[in-house]
Amino acid sequence: MRRLSLVLGLALIGLMVAAAALSLVWTPDDPYLVRPQDRFMPPSWSHWLGADRMGIDLVSRLMVGARTTLMVGVIAVCLAIVVGVPLGVISGIRRGWPSQLLLRISDVMFALPALLLAILLVAVRGASVATATWAIGIATVPVFIRMAHAATLSVMAQDFIDAARSCGASRSAIALRHVLPNIAPIVGVQASASFSTAILAEAGLSYLGLAAPATTPTWGRMMRDGQADLFLTAWPALAPGCAIALAVLGFNLLGDGLRDQLDPRLRELG
Repeated sequence: MRRLSLVLGLALIGLMVAAAALSLVWTPDDPYLVRPQDRFMPPSWSHWLGADRMGIDLVSRLMVGARTTLMVGVIAVCLAIVVGVPLGVISGIRRGWPSQLLLRISDVMFALPALLLAILLVAVRGASVATATWAIGIATVPVFIRMAHAATLSVMAQDFIDAARSCGASRSAIALRHVLPNIAPIVGVQASASFSTAILAEAGLSYLGLAAPATTPTWGRMMRDGQADLFLTAWPALAPGCAIALAVLGFNLLGDGLRDQLDPRLRELG
């Protein structure tokens, strides 16, 4: 049963990745072709999930929108890992006022939501996918700083760290050979959780028009467009909403499954 979360999470994520990859070479219909005669068409053989107010096929737009969602999530989470994990490890190894200052700065950044940061960046750089990606990535950095700092303190309290020090190992060698390999599973679990948060943040920013331009299909913008016609037909809003929910569920299940598999205490209980 402990592997069920991992399997279901991988299945949902695999479905999302497959749809995004397939959209590069094929979609059931043109995701940009306007057909007024097909507007608000219900699900059928010609439109598997129906069509929106412009007569555009919803499945095709969902597949293209998955590319944007994955791209923003991957870049934002990778940015947070590359910046946050080294800072967290350094603050855990080199204790003192610089470490405390870094932690206090990360606490302040926690109070700055991705949405507010995106609004500030949009005011300076304009609305774009890059702006949303930077905003989500910067807002996620403090999460990895705090996580890596706590995990590093736990590793540094182990006996093998004292043995490495007695052998003359430097702080950088300890960080690379002992700390990073031991906290890597925790980073993986946190990355999965942060990916689901990034999906929700990207959808929210797209819903507000702060991410991709109107010509780029995104799940959040599709929800906003479908909301205006919710009393006429529910499919244009329901389809992207379900896609977002399943993607977030997939990464949450993946994180739970990885935690169960990588945590030795949970393995002993299984």
